[in-house]
Amino acid sequence: VAGDDHAHAAAQAGDEVAHDGVGGEQRGQPRRDDEDQRPEPRAEHDAHAAELPGDGAPRIAPGKSSWAETRESQRLVIQALPHAGLAVTTDLGVPDNIHPQMKQEVGRRLAVLAKEEIYGRGEGTSPRPLAATRKGQTVTVSFEHVGAGLTSREWNKAIGFSLCTPDLACHWVDGTLTKDTVTLTVPKAAAKANLVRFCWADSPLCNLYSAEGLPAVPFEMAITKPAKR
Repeated sequence: VAGDDHAHAAAQAGDEVAHDGVGGEQRGQPRRDDEDQRPEPRAEHDAHAAELPGDGAPRIAPGKSSWAETRESQRLVIQALPHAGLAVTTDLGVPDNIHPQMKQEVGRRLAVLAKEEIYGRGEGTSPRPLAATRKGQTVTVSFEHVGAGLTSREWNKAIGFSLCTPDLACHWVDGTLTKDTVTLTVPKAAAKANLVRFCWADSPLCNLYSAEGLPAVPFEMAITKPAKR
């Protein structure tokens, strides 16, 4: 968890590195006070957490995952707290090591999160689910904090989604993207689906990111009917 002081230090360090070697400035030389345009942080403490990374071998079929349940607990706690954010790290784990080796990237994502949440630097956060609604044979998952828009890596479909029936029989489904939604076609085997999951595994394979390069937040969410207008 990164507190307010840590976030301020991370943001300052990022500024110094970004200006290294530009306009005659030397490495490690901070900006002058009159050049610092950052707003002052809020008086309340901010909390930022790094999500559990992937651990273990990828699975073939969707199903139970205590690791995913822990990630969902992290998401719900952060969602309920004021001035809190979650750095997604599911794509940084390795199958045979519970400790991800790409620690610099974990730190970078926490710093980006702090800059966005505390200082309003506009560098983006991971896309977060808002709702999952069903109309006919399609489920539409809407997202917030998508930056310039959702994007899928390595394929033109979003992978990592599953639809689950009340008895928790889950089935993989691919998603079609718009700027801030993912649409899933309901297969016959999941006709009674009442839950949608994303990145729900110990070591999930997911390719949904923001255009700024931040992975979407894993989640489990109840499917509802669209609100009547």
